[in-house]
Amino acid sequence: MDQDKYIWQSFLAGNKTSFEYIVRSYYTSLFDYGNKFSPDRQKIKDHIQDLFTHIWHRRESLREVDNIKPYL
Repeated sequence: MDQDKYIWQSFLAGNKTSFEYIVRSYYTSLFDYGNKFSPDRQKIKDHIQDLFTHIWHRRESLREVDNIKPYL
């Protein structure tokens, strides 16, 4: 959990490498979760892209977290 906290804090500070790590680490889990609700794979991918775009642009107003996966 300490690694998640460090990565998230780094992301909140604008570190693109940390953001890329979050995207790579959690994309598949988010896709698998979305697949439980919709068979439309492209729609799921679009929503995940929207999520990551949203958190990148709003990172300055996001709170700190100890565990990234449930937050996403």
